[in-house]
Amino acid sequence: EQNKKKDIKKRVSSTKIVVFDFGTKANIIHCLKRDNVVIELVSGQATFEEIIALDPDGILLSNGPGDPAATHKFTNQVIKKLVKNTSVPIFGICLGHQLLGLALGAKTQKMNHGHHGANHPVLDLVTGKVEITSMNHGFAIDSSSLPECILETHVSLFDRSNCGIK
Repeated sequence: EQNKKKDIKKRVSSTKIVVFDFGTKANIIHCLKRDNVVIELVSGQATFEEIIALDPDGILLSNGPGDPAATHKFTNQVIKKLVKNTSVPIFGICLGHQLLGLALGAKTQKMNHGHHGANHPVLDLVTGKVEITSMNHGFAIDSSSLPECILETHVSLFDRSNCGIK
């Protein structure tokens, strides 16, 4: 049992995540570091080559302010190249999630009211469980625009807007 814990700790502590920074909140970095993840923070304008040179175990497309369509103009080619030319897991939070959706061929839409604050119920469509989250965004991926290769995994129970893709 003790050896299992050491193995898990060792695996986690050697995990390196490249954070593609579009305005990430300090607490996200804090939480990752608390779990002994090695963080490499790169500019939102980093190139594919710069990111891959860091040899990441995962790539986080961070949250940030603004309209995803505006940020998409300078990130689209890099994100598409990361998806097509690597097997590195890519995950996004808020704006990063929306940018990933755009790079994969989905569309985003401005929300009528947006989601702001804590205690937002989100349904995991795979498990059927409800998760309580904090949110702060005014845009969402348009679920009706998802290409066939993308699975919608989570939706808001307030308005059925998209909260997760795979």
